[in-house]
Amino acid sequence: MKKLLIVAVTIGFVTLTSCKKCHECHYEVVDAAGAETEVELGEHCGDDLKDLEANGYKLSDGSVAEVHCHAH
Repeated sequence: MKKLLIVAVTIGFVTLTSCKKCHECHYEVVDAAGAETEVELGEHCGDDLKDLEANGYKLSDGSVAEVHCHAH
């Protein structure tokens, strides 16, 4: 019985610690008419997610857009 418990705890530990935090990300742009459009960046995980949220997304004109991840 003890061996079964050890196996179950080991499987649970491996399953829970191997999870990566991933979230859908986007930024907003405002056009000349003042309308706001959401631009999806897709799902990002781990360090990529942290960097994107901290540093923003570099646009083609050289500016940096603030990125929002997690629940919309």
